[in-house]
Amino acid sequence: MRLAETGGADIDGFLTASARYCPFIQQARAAGTIRTFKLAQRDAACAPTCDAGAAQMELFRDALHGLTHAFLAERSRLDRAPGRLLCYNVLLADLPENTDHASFLGALHWPLKRDYTKAGLMFGKFWPGEDSHSPKHRQVMPNVPFPLISIRSAQRRGDGRFFSRSADLLQDYISWRANAETDQPFSPPASQPP
Repeated sequence: MRLAETGGADIDGFLTASARYCPFIQQARAAGTIRTFKLAQRDAACAPTCDAGAAQMELFRDALHGLTHAFLAERSRLDRAPGRLLCYNVLLADLPENTDHASFLGALHWPLKRDYTKAGLMFGKFWPGEDSHSPKHRQVMPNVPFPLISIRSAQRRGDGRFFSRSADLLQDYISWRANAETDQPFSPPASQPP
């Protein structure tokens, strides 16, 4: 896999439009704590025609776990003052044209949430053409130009709503909030690469 920090120009318009829906984006942009990465296969020769199969999925999954560990290390170095929300946006590049983005991102997204919610991390998945409307038909987020996974620090207020479909993850989030208030450290899953 190739991982490169891009500077964010690829999704600048998306972030600007998203600030309307996420109250933390402007603060994080002003603080310089939003980082954008592009993750792609090292050999993209087959990219528009090959199949986004299990082997490719494992490569992306391993790379995202490694980047999540880097996120945790950077977050621990940052000043914990308000407005210092750290966010990594990871663009998944060179996926085959026939990739079902919702399924592919879902398969990457769920293990990250399962493994790192207890660490106070939140993960979002966004893809081109995503129907991001609420049950009341209000747009929730603008469409993104590239499939991406977003990693950010959880917030003590408001983030519990993202766990309405998973009682187990809601309990992990509640556990994180309790530990965060007593400053108990998180140990990353042993089965994941450092």
